[in-house]
Amino acid sequence: MKRLLLLLAFLCFTATSQAQTIKQATARIFESQSKELSRIVLVYETGESEIIELENFKMLASSSSTNEVLIENQKKINKLFNDMAEKGYEISKMTTTGEVFLYTFVVFTKKVDTLFEMGDN
Repeated sequence: MKRLLLLLAFLCFTATSQAQTIKQATARIFESQSKELSRIVLVYETGESEIIELENFKMLASSSSTNEVLIENQKKINKLFNDMAEKGYEISKMTTTGEVFLYTFVVFTKKVDTLFEMGDN
């Protein structure tokens, strides 16, 4: 009887397993000299999205005011990265381009443990 119970317990344990699902969120970071264009557009794997406004920088303005704007924008970008890390996301890919118009694309991923039973499709 003990062997039968042990065998049943083993079969139940092996029939249930852990798997990881990868979830992705993306962020497009726009920094521009043009009016109303500087922002972060964040989209989660659920389709939920948010927009984080950034300041437009002005290259023709004094360098100290441009630096202040860039620093404030960088603080918001850092906050986004830290918030995403707290939610379990890691940066898996990042590209950036531009001179006058700065554009950065970031892919965040997180692994979510999912429980499934053998035989489930």
